[in-house]
Amino acid sequence: MPKVPALIAVLVLATSCGGDEPSSTTTASAPGAIDIAPTTTRADTDELDLVILSDSLALGGWPQQWADLAERDLGVDVVLHDLSVRGKADYDAILAESDVRSTVGDAEIVFISPDPDYLREACPPGTASPDCVTEFAAEYRTRWTGWLEDIAALSGEAVLRSAEAWVWLAPSGNRDGLIEFMGEMADATMDHDGRVADLNRALTGEGLDEEPPAGSIDATGHLVGPGADAMAQLLHELGYDSSG
Repeated sequence: MPKVPALIAVLVLATSCGGDEPSSTTTASAPGAIDIAPTTTRADTDELDLVILSDSLALGGWPQQWADLAERDLGVDVVLHDLSVRGKADYDAILAESDVRSTVGDAEIVFISPDPDYLREACPPGTASPDCVTEFAAEYRTRWTGWLEDIAALSGEAVLRSAEAWVWLAPSGNRDGLIEFMGEMADATMDHDGRVADLNRALTGEGLDEEPPAGSIDATGHLVGPGADAMAQLLHELGYDSSG
C-alpha cells in the first residue's frame, strides 16, 4: 500500500488553499458546512489507512468526515480506523496492543491527540504549585515524544496529525495552564514533522476566551454539529504531506 508522499507524487490534490503549502497549524475562520471541490482523479485500486488515536475528542463524527474529505482530496479509498477511547487515553497501554501496532504500521495518516485529564490529575485546579503545569508539561512531553517516535517506527512514512483542544472546558482561571500544556505538545508534534489543528482558536477565538458557537459543543463538552465540522475542515486544510 503506497504511503501518502508517494500518492501525492501521482495524484492530483484538491485543497482549499488552491495548491498553496498549508501552514503547520491552522484554524477555521468560522465553523460550519464543509465545502470543497471533488478531485478529477480517482485510483480505485489504491487504499489509504487513516488511524485515530484519541480520547473522547474523537466523538461527534469528525473522523469519518475527515476520511470522506481525504477521499475527495486524494482520489483514493480511505479506510478509517477509529481507535479512540472514552475517558483517559493511556497511549502506553494502547500502543502496546499488538492489534493497534499492526494497524498503525499499515497507516498512511495517524492522528493522535494529547489528553489533558493527566494534567488535571497532576495539577488539580486551585491546589497545585505555580510551577506544576510547566513541570508536568515537560514530563508529559517526554512521554508524548516517545509515542510519536513509536508511531514513526511502526508506520515509516505515515503523515502525523494532532490537535490543540479542550480549552472550552477549562474555567477561565485554569485556561492558561491548559493552553501551555497543549502548546507544548503541539511544538513536540511539529518537531516530529507533524501538523497541528488549532481547534481551540477555531472555537474560542484568537484570545481563547470566547464561548464556542451555539450548537458546536454538547452538554458534556464534546464536539457536535458545527464543532465537528470545524475539526474535519481544519485537518483537511492541513493537507496530506509532512511539514518537513
